[in-house]
Amino acid sequence: MTEPVTISRASGARLLFLNVGHTVDHLCMLLFPTVVLALEHSWQLSYEELIWVSTVGFVTFAGGAIPAGWLGDRWHREGMMLVFFLGIGSACFLTGFAQNTWQIAIGLGAIGLFASIYHPVGIALVVSGQERMGRVLGVNGVWGNMGVAAAALTAGILTDSIHWRAAFMIPGAFCIAIGVAYGFYLRRAGVMTIAQKIKRDGSQSDYRAAQIRVFIVVLIATACGGLIFGSTTLIMPKALEDGLGALAGNTAAVGGYAALVFAVASLAQLVSGRLVDSKEAKPLLFIIAAGQAVLLGLLALGVTGLPMLAVAIGAMLFVFGQIPLNDTLIARYTDDHWRARIFSIKYLITLSVAALAAPIVAILRGMSGDFISLFVILAVLALVITLAALLLPMMATAGRPHAAGEAEAET
Repeated sequence: MTEPVTISRASGARLLFLNVGHTVDHLCMLLFPTVVLALEHSWQLSYEELIWVSTVGFVTFAGGAIPAGWLGDRWHREGMMLVFFLGIGSACFLTGFAQNTWQIAIGLGAIGLFASIYHPVGIALVVSGQERMGRVLGVNGVWGNMGVAAAALTAGILTDSIHWRAAFMIPGAFCIAIGVAYGFYLRRAGVMTIAQKIKRDGSQSDYRAAQIRVFIVVLIATACGGLIFGSTTLIMPKALEDGLGALAGNTAAVGGYAALVFAVASLAQLVSGRLVDSKEAKPLLFIIAAGQAVLLGLLALGVTGLPMLAVAIGAMLFVFGQIPLNDTLIARYTDDHWRARIFSIKYLITLSVAALAAPIVAILRGMSGDFISLFVILAVLALVITLAALLLPMMATAGRPHAAGEAEAET
């Protein structure tokens, strides 16, 4: 089976579209957690009642990953990315017309369905033919987390200056415009279709044993890390509103603080992406997961004011820093013609547990009125990842794969 993996002209433009796609993917998925702060007042509903609605979007975000990955490998990855841009933009724009929570839920479900295309398909395209997978994944991860940061800021500013509906409609129109530009780009760019098979050092039995251990660790890190990432990105605007008190100000100010947390934290992916290309993944994952456990534990102690902001930034640095490690390990141990499907399984797990974040948040906050018990649970999950990291093989003795750039082409 062959597949489109390389644009023969202007590959830099191709990566730019893919990186922008990662930004809008997370931006569109996380508009609602800030918009909900305004809906509390305009619709006279509690935060707990409204945040449940986001579950629909996260469920479709997870559920669409497997069919998206299968279509990406079996049909056309670039074509799927075109569907992604136009679909998520249209879904966002239409969500702006919602009149009640059920219509919001339908809109968020559509956003999640189209958003599910990006990670299995877009990430597989990003790493195709790359020698330094960690570095390119780190850069791509920063673009994605800038979308997380921009979501809170964009939704806050548009809600305060125009209306909460504009917080969906304007980003939606932007995504559609990018999709149109991407469509024109695909028409003009030549596509070279190849299939790659990775060459590996060491015996096949060594490689298989290492592969099993890597996939077990990635499974644990994906399941626990997905809930940590999903919960922290979902609650951050509200957690900052609670923790900063008078410093929080209005919705735009809260969005700005959340954007600061996510923007600074996203830089960790550049560092971890570069390190995983040259250093062993085992100690890196151990340190990053341990850092999450410590700082999430500090948030569970109920720190407030500017110290809370500093701890939140530190915690998210470690949360975001873990992402390139998981993806690089999968990319190194998966042949290219299976990669979108393997990524789809990984992201199905990640996004499925992330979909649990909204009901868990609603239940725990409804019981206690704060996020302390949630942070305790997340700190324990980070500790589980820390222990799982000890199972990782040392790459130098595990039949380490060559970089994708050294792959043999099979026509």
